[in-house]
Amino acid sequence: SAASDVYKRQVYPSAIIGIVTFIMTAVGMVIGDILGRIGGKSIEIVGGLILIGIGVKIVLEHLL
Repeated sequence: SAASDVYKRQVYPSAIIGIVTFIMTAVGMVIGDILGRIGGKSIEIVGGLILIGIGVKIVLEHLL
């Protein structure tokens, strides 16, 4: 039926996006924990600088 087609087109992709997002977040948390134990505060600073750099890049792309 038409309702079934809408369900397949909307719910399945949403579920896949949610599952992939969950997995990537979990992997990122595990990697972050490992790197945090190895590098400590210096890894946090590097991560912060990377995020600032990404933010500056986005701002500049939208302003120029």
